[in-house]
Amino acid sequence: MGCLRRPGASRPRTPILLSLALLGVTAQAQAQEGGRITASVNPQRVEAGQPFDYTLKILSDGQATLRLTQRPDFGDAFRIQGTSQGTEFRSVNGRSELTQSVRFRVIALREGTFTLQGAQAEIGGKLVEPAPVKITVYPPGKAPEPPPGTPRADEPITLRMSATTLKPWVGQLVLLEYALFIDEERISPLGLEVRSLQEPPFDGFWIEDLTEYVRDGRRRQTLQGRDYLVRTARLQAIFPLKPGPQEIQPVQMDVEAGSFGMFRARGAKLASEPLTLDVQPLPAGAPPGFDPSNVGAYVLEVEAEQRKVRVNEPITLRVTVRGAGYVGRVELPALPPLPGVRTLDPVIDRQLRRTATTVGGAKTAEIVLIPTQTGVVTIPALRFPFFNPDKGAYEVATSEPLQIAVAGVAQRPVEQEVDVTTRNDADQPPEALQIAALPLRPLRDLPDDPAPLPPDTRLPWLLLLLGALLPPGAYAALLLLRRARAHTAQRAHEAPSPKAALQDARKRLQIARDAPSPQAWAELEALLADAAAPLLDLPPARLTGDRLLRALRERGAPQHALDRLARLQRDASQARFAGTPAPPEPSHFEDAARLLDSLQELR
Repeated sequence: MGCLRRPGASRPRTPILLSLALLGVTAQAQAQEGGRITASVNPQRVEAGQPFDYTLKILSDGQATLRLTQRPDFGDAFRIQGTSQGTEFRSVNGRSELTQSVRFRVIALREGTFTLQGAQAEIGGKLVEPAPVKITVYPPGKAPEPPPGTPRADEPITLRMSATTLKPWVGQLVLLEYALFIDEERISPLGLEVRSLQEPPFDGFWIEDLTEYVRDGRRRQTLQGRDYLVRTARLQAIFPLKPGPQEIQPVQMDVEAGSFGMFRARGAKLASEPLTLDVQPLPAGAPPGFDPSNVGAYVLEVEAEQRKVRVNEPITLRVTVRGAGYVGRVELPALPPLPGVRTLDPVIDRQLRRTATTVGGAKTAEIVLIPTQTGVVTIPALRFPFFNPDKGAYEVATSEPLQIAVAGVAQRPVEQEVDVTTRNDADQPPEALQIAALPLRPLRDLPDDPAPLPPDTRLPWLLLLLGALLPPGAYAALLLLRRARAHTAQRAHEAPSPKAALQDARKRLQIARDAPSPQAWAELEALLADAAAPLLDLPPARLTGDRLLRALRERGAPQHALDRLARLQRDASQARFAGTPAPPEPSHFEDAARLLDSLQELR
């Protein structure tokens, strides 16, 4: 790990520190008089012969004189190696605070558990003492290892990776934080700057970045007896997709910072400790109809816009799952067949909401129902089983049945179906582009089977004339050329074979790596649809959004391929409507290449 040191932070024992401390420091502030003194040791467990830090902090939040009147009593079990002191003044919202820090570098001479006390300070004419602190000294080589990621006493700045839980369920939200632990007595946090951050690979996880939603990325935390200023460098929501031990590799970071007394910032390379999550499989006893993607805390809502309609008049039914979790992956409950009702394909709408503590939102299926006879249309109660990781149990959300009255025939039946597979309000294009994307309607109805064009009766006579004029070899070559052109024209209108489509997609993938950003994203989506179309026996134009995912799932595609496709579609959708989209990353092209391999295995 990187280390920044202030020259002379530990110095030989001299009377200079005592003279400075006994002179005292006066703080001018507008708050009420008061103050306190605290003591801490770092680390709290050492081996005989090793050093540790004993730090006193004298704080005043008013107009007062701070005086260290008595040093702690270390006895004969310790030897003072050096001392240092510093002063810090802060003013926040009209409240001022002055802090005087005195640090003793101490060597432990023999093993045992000791209580350090006896320090005394004067704050505004009142004598105060800090609470006693304990330190345990072990024989050489016998001290236990500190917890992973614990900042070391000799490092003024440390990068630490932590998770909200180390034993999550499959699909459970885990908050992963990369945080800088800063020793303010040796490092100035004002000039600290992160130059670069290299994240580890996240195979087997779904990732959502939450850094931009962290309002105040700084806090104070006491760890192993030492106070640190903690700054959040990156906050992510990760969702494990498979059970078992999942190791997260160390994150690397380059920073620049200056210690007190330095005029130039100095760089340091930091690395966190690795982190291993023990991902638990979902327990047995799942309710009927449960889908493994339904992990979170959800509610089910079913509503109809119309309760009284006429025959052939459309009804908009909305089925919504709302709550906390990666709601974009949930499987909505299916609507059973309804007698006397024509059901159109649903339109899927996702509304993802992110905060600094959770990821959630809503996923809605808008289903258009067209009644074909009078009477009452009954929408039965729908069931949505899910696993709640907070409770560690399965739950089932159930809707209420709905009844819709259908009267006489409407004046005009529905004439056109619009095939829209996915809509996201957050990334919706302008209305003009939506209208332009709808299929054009003819000005007048065309016949179902247009009459074929009359054959060209001149061609046989022309061939006979050429046969009489040309030599036999030239005439035969002319006939072969005509037949080859006819065969080429016929193949141009035929769908390519799955093998040819995959070969063409791989060539296009190589070309897309060097294409500009918008064209590269569009080509990634298009080549996957074109490669899957012959395999699924569907036109490429119908393989967009969730339709391609659903078709591959029905064909038996593996879950890891479906996850890669969903992630690629999400990133491409975000880039499509961005002002200046960033180019695809190498991982996107790698996902596309592996998806083509999965399609080849399905042949």
